[in-house]
Amino acid sequence: MALLLDTDQVDPRDRADVVAAAVQGASAPAHIVHNSADSEARARFDSWQFGEFRLQRSLLSGFKMVRTPKQIRNSPGSALIVSVPLRSTSRLIQADTQHEIGPDQLMLIDLDAPFELDWRCGPVLSLFVPRDKLDLSGDTIRAALNQPQRSPLHRLVARHIVLTAESADPLESDPGAPVLGDACAEMVRALLISTAAYGGEDGTVLPADILLSQISDYVHRRLSDPDLSPAGIARAHHISMRHLYKVCARAGLSLEQWIITQRLERARSDLARLDTRDHSIAAIANRHGFRHPSHFTRRFRAAYGVTPNAWRREALERSSDTMRSSSKVVGASSGEFGGARHSRNPLATRSSMWS
Repeated sequence: MALLLDTDQVDPRDRADVVAAAVQGASAPAHIVHNSADSEARARFDSWQFGEFRLQRSLLSGFKMVRTPKQIRNSPGSALIVSVPLRSTSRLIQADTQHEIGPDQLMLIDLDAPFELDWRCGPVLSLFVPRDKLDLSGDTIRAALNQPQRSPLHRLVARHIVLTAESADPLESDPGAPVLGDACAEMVRALLISTAAYGGEDGTVLPADILLSQISDYVHRRLSDPDLSPAGIARAHHISMRHLYKVCARAGLSLEQWIITQRLERARSDLARLDTRDHSIAAIANRHGFRHPSHFTRRFRAAYGVTPNAWRREALERSSDTMRSSSKVVGASSGEFGGARHSRNPLATRSSMWS
């Protein structure tokens, strides 16, 4: 643990300025005014590092913090702050929305967007997540800022931050600390995606990367369905077919060709497997969304330059040759070591690879 600030060690006359400087140093340049309702400015900052991610526990008197567009232009923010107030209720205005955030609720602050925070004193836990580690678009992050409480992941992430802070000292010194930091970032990423996409009856309002991810997941789960179609995909995501094609085009994706390619890859893999050699080509084609074997054969030959039957024959011959070679190696090893115990174990291991 690193003690970043303890105003008990600072002259009372200098505390307001010291607290303001410390808050900015921990976050980003902003206008900070001490709340006159508190008798004096007070603060204590404890910090733990988990790889590239910082967890901070702060005990703060009341203040108002305003970060302006000009300050963002001059000093762009590089982190998203995910905070959990532990006792007080505070007011946050960001993305043109005002929120009252109570104890044990998540508060998301994007340092790369203007905000106004009216902090009403008390302890708070804050996880600082570099934006570049989230691998999310600015649109997705902004869409998630307003109400993270909408996501079913809200309580899970808040509780995770609290529990991490409770054991922060031994966790920070643990060899797994950097991995824990990565896990925290992944949880925050999941929360942002969930919040940005939550409750959308109009898919067109979703950030394009979130919508494309949902479409991809939807298609992968239904590749075996021969009725999978652009119209059905658009309907399931509450968008028009025009909007569907627009989103795919922006990602450099031809929807129908992508579906065909994924189906062909799965069928090609099945044709090469020893445990499906007794399955007809028509059955394998049907399993992967192709109604007509002739259509499947044409598509397969166009993609791989060989018919499904020829590919299967070549793949199975290669597998048989590999097994025969392996058997010879096992036999030679058995003779070399001269023990039945040595001959059984490698053979059992090799056989299990094909089961």
